[in-house]
Amino acid sequence: MENNDNLREQAVANIAFRVHALIYLLVNSGLLVIDLLFDNSSSINWFYYAAIGWGVGLLAHFLFMTRTVGFFSIEREVDRIKNQNKTRY
Repeated sequence: MENNDNLREQAVANIAFRVHALIYLLVNSGLLVIDLLFDNSSSINWFYYAAIGWGVGLLAHFLFMTRTVGFFSIEREVDRIKNQNKTRY
């Protein structure tokens, strides 16, 4: 039963990331259109700042979803505590 729960949790995380990526693309496409059509006052397009800032968040979401970043991994923390308790007793 626990294996099914883990698979369901992973599937939910994958779908949440896809929704996040889709919203990122839609919103930033709209911001690009607005920036190019209506803001002729400067040579620097502000769209890039929004896309890069949100892109960092999207990258972090991907890394945590794939458990690439181990610092916040629940499984690694549980293993660390188990090993700590083995050496203690």
